[in-house]
Amino acid sequence: MKRWMSLLCLIIAILAGCTNSHEKESRPPKAEIVTGGKHYKTVLGSYCWEDGDKGVCVDSVWTKGGKRPLAVPPIAVQPGADIEVKIDYDPQPNEIHLSQVNGKKEIVLPVEKGHFKAPRNTGTYNYTYSVWWMDEKDKHLSHGDASYEFDLNVQ
Repeated sequence: MKRWMSLLCLIIAILAGCTNSHEKESRPPKAEIVTGGKHYKTVLGSYCWEDGDKGVCVDSVWTKGGKRPLAVPPIAVQPGADIEVKIDYDPQPNEIHLSQVNGKKEIVLPVEKGHFKAPRNTGTYNYTYSVWWMDEKDKHLSHGDASYEFDLNVQ
C-alpha cells in the first residue's frame, strides 16, 4: 500500500510540474515595478494574446489630447533610483522596449535584465514598457505582446 501511495504521489508531482498554469489566461500576465524594496502595480495597455485556439487583441484607451488615464498613482522615487519591471511569467518575454512618453514625444531608454534608472531631474515621467513573446525558431511569429503603463514621480 505504501508503495502505491508513493507511486501515486510521484505521478501527481510529475503531472503538476508539466502543466503551465498560465496556458488558459485570456490576458497577458501582470507586470509590477519594484524599487526601494517596494512593489507597485502597472496598467495593462494594448495587447495581443493567444486565448485557447484563437488570438485576442485589445487596444488601450487614450483621452482627448493624447493623455492616457492611469488607474494607479505615480510612483515616488529618488533621482537615479534603480527601477525594475518584473513580469512573473514563464517564459519571460524575449523582446523588450521601454519608452518615456511626453505628449507626442517618445524617448527610447535602455533596459538591462528588466532594470533601468529613474531620471536625475525632479518631475513626473510617463513610461510605456512593451514586451513580445517571439517564437524561438520563427523570428516573425509572435505568441503574444503587451504594453504596460506607469508613471514615476522623481522627488
